[in-house]
Amino acid sequence: MKLFDYRCVDDYGKDYYLFFLKTKTYTALQMSFSICEYPGWPHLQITFGGGRLFGMFAYAWKFGFDLDLSSHTWRWDD
Repeated sequence: MKLFDYRCVDDYGKDYYLFFLKTKTYTALQMSFSICEYPGWPHLQITFGGGRLFGMFAYAWKFGFDLDLSSHTWRWDD
């Protein structure tokens, strides 16, 4: 288990990911902040279930924010 972990990904902009209390399959709190190359319509999405206790995604123009509580760990194929 890791107390804190982070990752930065370049994919049509910059994505910054923060993980708190991370195990191999679950994370207590994970957040991401995105700065996109292309603007989009603003929206807010709130989710319960589907592998997470609570999730929120907000996007406005070129900026996005994602927050998940007690959810499956986001993974990338390296």
